[in-house]
Amino acid sequence: MPLAAISQVPSQCTDVMLQGFYYQSFSNKGYGDTRWITLLKDSDEIGTYFDLVWLPPSASSSDDLGYHPAQYSNQSSNKFGAKTYLLQLINSLHRHNTKVIADIVINHAGNKSNWCNYYTMDFGDYGSFSPNSYWITSNDEVWSAGQSACNVSSTANADDGYGSEANYGSARDWDHKNTNVQDMFKAYLKWMRNVITYDGWRYDYCVGYHTSHIDDYNKASTPYLSVMEYWNGNAATLRTRLAEANYNTMTFDFAAKYTIYNNGIAQGVYTNCKSNGMRALGLTKYAVTFIDNHDTHNRNNGAEFAGNNSITNNPNKILQANAYMLSMPGVPCVFYPHWVTFKDEIKKMITARKLTGVHSESKVTEEAGSGYYRATVQGLKGTLIVKIGQNSGYNETPNGYTCATNGNNYGVYYKLNNDAVESMEELSGVYSDNNELHIEGHENEVCSIYNISGQLVKQFAIADYHSAIQLPQAGLYMVRIGNQSTKVSIIK
Repeated sequence: MPLAAISQVPSQCTDVMLQGFYYQSFSNKGYGDTRWITLLKDSDEIGTYFDLVWLPPSASSSDDLGYHPAQYSNQSSNKFGAKTYLLQLINSLHRHNTKVIADIVINHAGNKSNWCNYYTMDFGDYGSFSPNSYWITSNDEVWSAGQSACNVSSTANADDGYGSEANYGSARDWDHKNTNVQDMFKAYLKWMRNVITYDGWRYDYCVGYHTSHIDDYNKASTPYLSVMEYWNGNAATLRTRLAEANYNTMTFDFAAKYTIYNNGIAQGVYTNCKSNGMRALGLTKYAVTFIDNHDTHNRNNGAEFAGNNSITNNPNKILQANAYMLSMPGVPCVFYPHWVTFKDEIKKMITARKLTGVHSESKVTEEAGSGYYRATVQGLKGTLIVKIGQNSGYNETPNGYTCATNGNNYGVYYKLNNDAVESMEELSGVYSDNNELHIEGHENEVCSIYNISGQLVKQFAIADYHSAIQLPQAGLYMVRIGNQSTKVSIIK
């Protein structure tokens, strides 16, 4: 059974994640580029809405996107930018209390000049390592390829991953049973955590090595959160992989991706939205939910939600799927092209989730049938109602609720608990003076102001050290700056 408390799996987690890239997004492939310097320019807006940002692999790599890392200790990415800009981006996001998730590619690696010639991995105070061919699994394809520069160790272990995909054919596979490999990756992750100042890990290609190693690496590096990419649509299999990792990580919910999104919402089969994926097993605490990612987007192989080129061809389905995901338990991960294409709508969905405190373990009451799905989701500060499908009543606001957003066959509505406003803490530099709201010391941040019903009244970037704002009428308002909120009374 899952352990009661694991530091890499936050309890009742209210975080929302952004995948801050897509395939080949170091150049503009239709949704803007996501180089470090570009994300840095957008970090104020990103930091306002997202608690977590997953970045692409930042190590120097023998491929463009970074998934064949050649030198882990060199954090100047081939295409996304120099280490200087990476550090600036991380620091800027941290100023908004947004945590940054590194893409950790430790199943396999690129090389220096030939198949078994590696760079030195120098992690400063955490150690320096000189990998060689003895650190490669004994059944890697390098041995059958007859590479004269490679010498296999008689003590090398076979790949301890899963099934026919365990051996990654495009690069050399590390032997994770080798203590030298283990020590190198423990040093790498400690260095990434404490020197580069990443907050957590997205473990790439976890089919390639036994997930018990994730438990070991997390214990050594103590990230805020980690999530493994084990690409399998069977929820029971994902549970087994979590158990082998001692429940010391989260997992991307591929079971929900295929059942709920690809074969449910995309096909208009709304009954598939009921308690599927990790939620069916009571494991939403361990689920990072997603609709598409860099591997599934624009792949004409059945993996992309709502078909190839879905953003152009099926925008209404994209919005239905995001409305569902951003209302449900788990930690939702918004795909970057969805964010930049449907920003106004997704902002409203995230705001409703944040106002009501929907979290990774929220309880769901739901119903579904022909052409409809409806759910009420309990948060820490209120409740959300999400409706999708042509027969769901998506354009009818439930009694006592406020409409956050609705569109073609979807609607999100929210209601705050009576004590939600009373529970807010003070936000420094925010105060009222009769009929004006005053803000001091938050320049370059984004301020959102809501009335007592939770409706957004005003949203703006704070330009100066001191701002005075006129509000439309007297009453109690909620002011949100970054990830903090407070209540303010306005007297007319």
